[in-house]
Amino acid sequence: MYKIKASLKNAADASALAAARELPDVAKANDVAKTVAVLNGLSQNMVTIESPYENDATKIKVTCTQRYSFNFAKVLGDAISPIDISASAVVKKGVKAWSGQALPFLNLGYDYTNLPVNKQFKIWTSVAPGDKELISDWSFSNNSFVVDYKDGVTLKTGYANGLKGLDGSTLKDGLDIILADVGTQAYVISLKADIIQQAVAGQAVIKIVGDNKLKTLKQLKQGDVIDPSQLILLECIYNSCDLSNQHNIVLTYSGNSYDIMNGVLPGGGGSGSGKSKLIK
Repeated sequence: MYKIKASLKNAADASALAAARELPDVAKANDVAKTVAVLNGLSQNMVTIESPYENDATKIKVTCTQRYSFNFAKVLGDAISPIDISASAVVKKGVKAWSGQALPFLNLGYDYTNLPVNKQFKIWTSVAPGDKELISDWSFSNNSFVVDYKDGVTLKTGYANGLKGLDGSTLKDGLDIILADVGTQAYVISLKADIIQQAVAGQAVIKIVGDNKLKTLKQLKQGDVIDPSQLILLECIYNSCDLSNQHNIVLTYSGNSYDIMNGVLPGGGGSGSGKSKLIK
C-alpha cells in the first residue's frame, strides 16, 4: 500500500504542476492533468480535479485514487472489503506582478465590449462618472505610471492635477510626458464589463473594500477602494486630450483585456519568477 500511495502522490504532483501552467483556463488545465496522470500509469477515471481551488483561480488540486483489494485475506478466509487509496497535490500558479505602463485612472462608465466602430472612449471627463475616475495608488518612474492595484484602487474625485502619487511624484508632470505623443500604447484599469453594464443601468453592484454594501456609480465617493476582484486591464492607444488641463483623454481600445488579478498579463511580462509552486 505504501508503494501505491507513493506512486499516486508522484502522479498527482506531476499532473498538478503541469496543469497549473494552463490556469486560469480550467478546461485546458483539466485536460493536461488527466493526460499527465495517464502518462504516469493511471486511467482518467482515477483522477479528480478542483479548480479554482479555495476560490483561487491560480490554484488547482489534483487527487489520484486507486482501488486496493486485500487478496491475502481471501487466502486466510477473511472477507475484507477493498479500500480506496488516494493522494493529492495542490499547486499555485506562479503569477508575475505586472509592471507595465498604466494611466492613473479607472474606467467606470464605458463598456469596452460595446464601443463605437472606432473603439474609442474617454476617461477623466466632466460628465459623471468621469469626474470620479482619478485614482491615487500610483508612482511614476522611468517615464511610466505604475498602478498598485493588488489591494484595489482608491478613488480621488475631481481634477487634482497636482495630486501626488505613492512616491511623491506629481500627476501633471507624468501626464505631460505620457500624453505628449499621440499613438502611444497605454494601459488603463477598468471595471469589468458586466459590472459596468449593471452600474450604468443604476444598479448597486460595485464592491468597496471594507464595506459590506454594494454601491451605485452615483454613490461612489473620494477614498472608496474598489475591490480588486472587479478590475481588469485594457490595452489602448492614446489619441488626444484637452491640452489645457489634460482632461477628456481619448483612448482607442485594442480589443485586448487582461484579467490581471488572476495573473493574465500583457505579453506575460512582469517581475517575479512566475514559477508554479507545489503547496500541498
